[in-house]
Amino acid sequence: MAFAGALFFFVSTVFIFVNTVFIFVNTAVVFTRHFFSFRTSPFVYSYRTFTTALCTLLFASAAFAGNDDKQQLLDKVWQYRNTRATDTTGNTQNVYMRNQLSVDRRNFTLWFVPHLYPIAHGSRQYLNETYGKIRFTDSQHFDWHRQVTSGTLPRSHRVMRTALQYVTPTPYNNTLYGDQLLSPFHRKNRRFYRYNVTPASENWALLTFRPRASNTQLVQGRALVDTNTGRLHYITFDGDFDMLGFKVNAIMNSDDTALIPQLCQTTAKFNFLGNRIATDIYAVYDCETTLPDSINEIQSAELIDSLRPTPLSPNDIAIYEQKAARHAATDSITADSTRLWRLNRLKDIAWNVIGDNLLSPLQAKNDVASVRLSPLFNPLYMNYSPSRGLSYRLNIGACYKWSDRCFLTFNPRLGYNFKIEQLYITAPLRMTYNPERRGFVDVIAANGNRIASTSVATEVRKELGARADSLTGTDLYFFKDASLSVANNIMLNEWMQLRSGVVYHHRTSMHKRTMRLVGKPTAYNSFAPVLNVRLSPWGDGPILNIDYERSIKGILKSSLEYERWEIDASYKHRMPCLRVLSMRLGTGFYTNKKTNYFIDFSHFYQENIPGGWNDDWTGQFQLLNPGWYNESNYYARLNTTYESPLLWLSWLPVAGRYVETERLYLSALSIDKTRPYAEVGYGFSSRFISVGFFASFLSTHLQDYGCKLTLELFDKW
Repeated sequence: MAFAGALFFFVSTVFIFVNTVFIFVNTAVVFTRHFFSFRTSPFVYSYRTFTTALCTLLFASAAFAGNDDKQQLLDKVWQYRNTRATDTTGNTQNVYMRNQLSVDRRNFTLWFVPHLYPIAHGSRQYLNETYGKIRFTDSQHFDWHRQVTSGTLPRSHRVMRTALQYVTPTPYNNTLYGDQLLSPFHRKNRRFYRYNVTPASENWALLTFRPRASNTQLVQGRALVDTNTGRLHYITFDGDFDMLGFKVNAIMNSDDTALIPQLCQTTAKFNFLGNRIATDIYAVYDCETTLPDSINEIQSAELIDSLRPTPLSPNDIAIYEQKAARHAATDSITADSTRLWRLNRLKDIAWNVIGDNLLSPLQAKNDVASVRLSPLFNPLYMNYSPSRGLSYRLNIGACYKWSDRCFLTFNPRLGYNFKIEQLYITAPLRMTYNPERRGFVDVIAANGNRIASTSVATEVRKELGARADSLTGTDLYFFKDASLSVANNIMLNEWMQLRSGVVYHHRTSMHKRTMRLVGKPTAYNSFAPVLNVRLSPWGDGPILNIDYERSIKGILKSSLEYERWEIDASYKHRMPCLRVLSMRLGTGFYTNKKTNYFIDFSHFYQENIPGGWNDDWTGQFQLLNPGWYNESNYYARLNTTYESPLLWLSWLPVAGRYVETERLYLSALSIDKTRPYAEVGYGFSSRFISVGFFASFLSTHLQDYGCKLTLELFDKW
């Protein structure tokens, strides 16, 4: 900054001196031309040219000085966290939060929005107060522990939960909130923003920022910055992400070691299909009163009154008074209106039952047990692709704790494929006995993926001869696969896990009548000890899995004998600006296969229970023929995915407001008796849907193309 000021002073002085000389000389030239009748004066034009050049240099110097000041201030902001602030990991703070909700417009569609059905009827203004603690697991993530609540929401429901994530910004991190919204105060995001600095006083400057692209992952606003240290004193910004438009005003903690706000006010607006809802959230951090950890989500208006750090506004008081008036009116119901009151009450209970069980997750918990069921009616759990058809899934979670070191979990997944009309169930039951060492025993029962056996089908067709021509469909190739596995897992050291157990498969033909006709068994069983070694010596680097499985004939009516090896390496490299590079490399082969009926790999199979954008879109083949998973005695595969929030569509003026993430896919496969197979694809995820477009190739020849679609509407709600 000192160099820029000196340069500006020097250029200005030279300009004034040279300009004075030229004025004096030019006057003399004009006087001489008047007496000697010169037609033109090249000296005058040179003077004008030189004056223009000096003016240009002057303004460039001033701009350079301004840019230099701006850059120095930005450098201080970007370096503040490393030079002056300490990390918040492990910190705990008491937080008071007040949330006022206003329903401006609503219609019947509000019943189907997650967590909003409690306000789909009744009052149009609500207030909720919460006092509790936040515990930072790292600099970007924290757990919110609600201890005391009070408010006017029906049945103490938590409404507009997604708006609560905009209450505690972390501006010095790469992202403002968890894994979303790129922070303008981080050096690695500078190419996404334009900055302007305006001096406010001797020690303060106003830093204004706006995005270079109209993208949902970027925000715009301004901040008051200490020019000496780069500390943010006050920030305000607004954005639009995941169906919510929001505006945040935060006063950062005055302590130089603090990275979170001292006071934050967030206003969020939700507009959807004619529904208009606004919420105003006011949060005060680092409150004085600390409650015992044993206090957990109790409802007490009296206790909230004693903990509230700032008084209620007149509008807040009016909302509480309206609730009290409604209760008083209910208590004074006469006998003549009892029937109408009971009818309305029954209607409210019916709607609450529908909302609690069909439209929202069903959950219940106490000190030792908890149960959670995903919504029964939820289009978000639907998945579609031309090759696999329409699928639906349902998740259930249950936990029972004997102690912090010993607990039982049960997390079944259910899925239904409408194309093949089959229900899939995977039900893992796990007993954890040593959480520090990942010590657990799990029992997994599943009806698994349908498995194809061309060897069995070939033998059947050979036995039938000409009669085989009358067989239609593919049921002859496919078998239903029910499995049961029991295994123990333990971490031997920081980078090695060992899993050992047994697995039993019961495969039944889908064309039993034909199998009996040619004298073939309708069911095939296998019993095999399994061993898995999981290696991660590189910390956050690649994870290597080595699997060994050997079937033993004769045990539990086992009719198959084989020996199989699989080696699988996966790595997810997280880069700045929410970019992720995912890679998966694996191979599998049979070293002993006396019965060539079924080929079933653990890391190379078709997933029939659907998953969302972050579940099975990475590391899976989307267009591969289902029969190819069980055709070869070996395979070698490579799957890579590159993910970025600002790739191509995100920079477009209109699409950028909705596209949250984009992905590029490249996968390759080598199996027996076919040419090398490859898939390429491009996909994007928005607040409404996730779409992927894929093309497959055999060698260099196009084989197939298609798309995959997953509904993402309210997925993060």
